[in-house]
Amino acid sequence: MKNIFKYIIAVAVVTSFSSCEEDLVIFDPDSGQTAVSFSNTAYELSIPEEDLDIEIPVSVTTLSSTDRTFNVIVDSSTEGIANEYSLGTATILAGSYSGVLGVSFDYSEIAGEDGDVKDLVLRIEAPEGAAAYNDIVSIEYFREIICNDLHIEIISDVYASETSFGITTADGTVVIAPFFPWGGDSLSAQVFEADFTLPDGDYLFTLYDSYGDGQVGSSGDVTLTGSYALTCSILTHASGEGTLANDSYETTAFTVNP
Repeated sequence: MKNIFKYIIAVAVVTSFSSCEEDLVIFDPDSGQTAVSFSNTAYELSIPEEDLDIEIPVSVTTLSSTDRTFNVIVDSSTEGIANEYSLGTATILAGSYSGVLGVSFDYSEIAGEDGDVKDLVLRIEAPEGAAAYNDIVSIEYFREIICNDLHIEIISDVYASETSFGITTADGTVVIAPFFPWGGDSLSAQVFEADFTLPDGDYLFTLYDSYGDGQVGSSGDVTLTGSYALTCSILTHASGEGTLANDSYETTAFTVNP
């Protein structure tokens, strides 16, 4: 019985190797079958105001004495975005195994809200007698967010008067001096919100707690945890909740329109 079992295994192994050898295709660079593919198959792009052009690498397995072009089609995409991009031609120059497909994006044509991500899926088509593999490239793209109008929200613990904040430039120039939204008197929990504009540049935002216990405070049987958030459109430049990194303060570096 054991010998029969071993024989069955041996036959299966031989069959497996034979099958692999039959399926193996070796491409001859001069006279073999041509196979075309994308070298990179996924992109995530932030489209700036000045638009964006990218080159997607394309490769083939054979050589040619003349330039070659391969058809690329939109396999699927988000509805209504045809004007947001344009496709070039996938071209392989004579005597080369590689080339590029150019794709251009028009910032002014990209519709939707800040943060909306669009999907563009391209497929390269093999000409008659040729093959294609890694023939799909997926591109996620979104309009770069240009935002100078910031919003701050601070929710205090039970001792609102301990909380303040300030903003400086990266080199130390004071933009907003340490500011106590609720004055210096002891107050219960409070919410502060404000809007302001900052020019492009690098900044430091600091939230302070004068008592040194962060945004966590108790009064009698009541314990509250505070929080803060500095945002611009859908961007969050600084945020935190509860204890602070250095007990009495927490500093976050951020950039307006990097």
